Amino acid sequence: MSGLSEVYVHDRPTQQACNQFCNAFPETHVDYSATVFWMTGLSGAGKTTLAHAAARNLASAGHAVQVFDGDELRQTISQDLGFSHADRAEHIYRVARLVENTAKRGIISICSLITPTEAHREIVQTILPQANVVYVACSLQLCEQRDVKGLYATVRSGKITDYTGVSAPFEIPRSPDCTLETVFESVETSCARLEKYILSRAIL
Repeated sequence: MSGLSEVYVHDRPTQQACNQFCNAFPETHVDYSATVFWMTGLSGAGKTTLAHAAARNLASAGHAVQVFDGDELRQTISQDLGFSHADRAEHIYRVARLVENTAKRGIISICSLITPTEAHREIVQTILPQANVVYVACSLQLCEQRDVKGLYATVRSGKITDYTGVSAPFEIPRSPDCTLETVFESVETSCARLEKYILSRAIL
């Protein structure tokens, strides 16, 4: 998809924005294993940083790509939801449906959501069969030290309950398609590995 670097959308994706974004692309044969890369891991593990870095590089190379950031989408399509298991499931369901709209047009969709349990990941697999699960592995201690979005501080203050890694569990994926060890790797190394994996799967 050469010449399409402008389709990388930096702003928060809403249903309307994604619909407008997709209008330039006709629906095609759905191959979610080639278009959807669902990044799971603790908050602060590096999911969003890597997703945007990889997307920028892929877009610069002419590939159509969209990033879906779970935390940002909580401020739009999921602003009515909390952090209970049920609310997380609903949030993941809504995002997966949004991703479906881009993926079925052959656009590379990189999704950054904690997606803490196997049950939550099954929701993704039901809507987006054979989507690639990318596990961004990082210790809770390091994630909390980073606290890029200030969420752990909010949790510790008691304003958020049932938060993954603190007061709610995170289940390590049983068989992820790709694992990025951000405890040991630099951002550049992990990003290069993510891009290489995406390019090995995507139909370009």
